[in-house]
Amino acid sequence: MVKNHNLAKSISEASWYRFREWLESVGVVYGVPIVAVNPKYTSPNYSMCGQTVVKTLSTRTHKFLHCCYTVDGDENAALNIFKLSLKE
Repeated sequence: MVKNHNLAKSISEASWYRFREWLESVGVVYGVPIVAVNPKYTSPNYSMCGQTVVKTLSTRTHKFLHCCYTVDGDENAALNIFKLSLKE
C-alpha cells in the first residue's frame, strides 16, 4: 500500500490515527460510543472459553480440540476484540 519503505510505518500509523479520530467524531455526532481496544494477543485465545492455543500466523482456521470447535482466525479475533470492548 505504501511505496516509500523508509516512511511506510509512519505513514500507516498516521493514517490509522486519522481514521480513529474521524470514527470518534462520527460516533459523537450520532451518539454511538467508540472504544479503542488493543488487539494484542486476541488471536491465540479461544473466544468462548479463553483457552490459549499456540499457532502460526499462516494458520487461518483454528481447531480447538478440547471442545471440537473450528472457527476462522479473523472471526475468533473479532469476537475477542468485541468482548474486550464491552469490558471497557
